[in-house]
Amino acid sequence: MNNLIQENELLKRKNIELQRAANVIHRYAVPNTADKMIEYCNQFSKIYIYGAGIKGKRAYDRLISHNVSGFVVSKKDKNEYLGLPVMSIDEAKEKLCKSGTVLVIALNPKNLLETLPLIGDIELNAIYVME
Repeated sequence: MNNLIQENELLKRKNIELQRAANVIHRYAVPNTADKMIEYCNQFSKIYIYGAGIKGKRAYDRLISHNVSGFVVSKKDKNEYLGLPVMSIDEAKEKLCKSGTVLVIALNPKNLLETLPLIGDIELNAIYVME
């Protein structure tokens, strides 16, 4: 009986996390193409990219001539990526709330679902979820 109760509680928590993730995406939804990302990000003076992997590099390459200020990661294992600072989400929270700042989410779908609950409680200035 205890296992059933524990499984039920785990499912409730997962459901809450997924709902928070859906709320984040809904709250900040914008059209998603490379041109739209550049157009959207042009209105901000500082751009941070969440993800320092393949998709993070792709976002950086598209935004290289813009105001990319650094990378944000869930688990920090390096201090620099592509010549820019790397920050944990806790280190970046204050910067991401400032006016004129956008967070570009550049993660694969699995990591995106795991990450959205981490940023769901932060009052981000703006967010863009890259395809």
